[in-house]
Amino acid sequence: MEYRYTVDHVKESEYKGYEILQEAESPASRTENNRHGIRLIFRQVGEVGIFDMQTLLVNAVVAVGLLGGATALVDVLMVYVLPQKVRYK
Repeated sequence: MEYRYTVDHVKESEYKGYEILQEAESPASRTENNRHGIRLIFRQVGEVGIFDMQTLLVNAVVAVGLLGGATALVDVLMVYVLPQKVRYK
């Protein structure tokens, strides 16, 4: 995995945003936002990955094993530890 960051200054990149929001309840009123500052644009470029059958199988087997272990642990807690263990037997 590799990350690379570069910073470039673009001429005339000062940001000036202007927006008028019209209120639906009262058409006579409006909100004006006049913003000034620098504009930052992030662009992500790269590859997500490739499919690997072996990794899929390992993850599936581990998931099934963890599910079985959790089921066994809950059964043991229900039968031997919890206050209503007589009902659960």
